Amino acid sequence: MQEGIDGYRSRGAQVIAIGQGTGVQAAHYASKWNVDLPILGDVKAAAYQAYGMLRGSWWTVVVRSMIIDPIETLRLIAKADMTGAALPAADVLRLPGMAIVEKGGRLRFLHRAEETKDMPENATVFEKLDQLGKAAGV
Repeated sequence: MQEGIDGYRSRGAQVIAIGQGTGVQAAHYASKWNVDLPILGDVKAAAYQAYGMLRGSWWTVVVRSMIIDPIETLRLIAKADMTGAALPAADVLRLPGMAIVEKGGRLRFLHRAEETKDMPENATVFEKLDQLGKAAGV
């Protein structure tokens, strides 16, 4: 998502990431990885629960990807920042997701990942944002 941040901003979207630690830990992560968007801490996984995000299994998070593409999986593991896994609130099996929520709180788009790499492409989300903008007369 970071690589497409200008596309989100040009569509008037405010992008916010939600992490598994505290706000301080989220700010540290954003600084360390040069992330140019707000990251909120969600120690109790309230956002994950509110949006019904999924929790994977060792099969979906590790084993299946090792079978399908072992070289890419090992590359990602080597690149991973494992300090986050040591956080008290961390759940390495929690899967990502994406939501588009209007300013009034209305949910307009929700993607619940079924595996760690299962996230919509920026172009797909841009198309949805464009459709929502046209429907709102923007």
